Amino acid sequence: MLYLMYRGNHPDLSYREGQEPIVHLAADLKAVTQWADANGRPWAFTNTNAALAYAEFYNNISDLDKINWDAVVSDDFTSPSVKDGKQAEFLMHRSFPW
Repeated sequence: MLYLMYRGNHPDLSYREGQEPIVHLAADLKAVTQWADANGRPWAFTNTNAALAYAEFYNNISDLDKINWDAVVSDDFTSPSVKDGKQAEFLMHRSFPW
């Protein structure tokens, strides 16, 4: 989704302002997953866009090495492996404990 916003030209997306005005929220992963585990809240992370058929889902912090971190921090969207890797997601069921 951020790539589509970065490009600003998808016909089904009326938003055209790019990523600049988007607020990115950060949280302590260890604290969040400990809270989720203690409260029975399912969580997972993926190595790419969760909607893709080939996305791999993980729910163990020891699997963070499955994420392509070079892609995540890259600002180059042209390489397919970077585009896929940048779409890694953290997901929590129902709501997030901000």
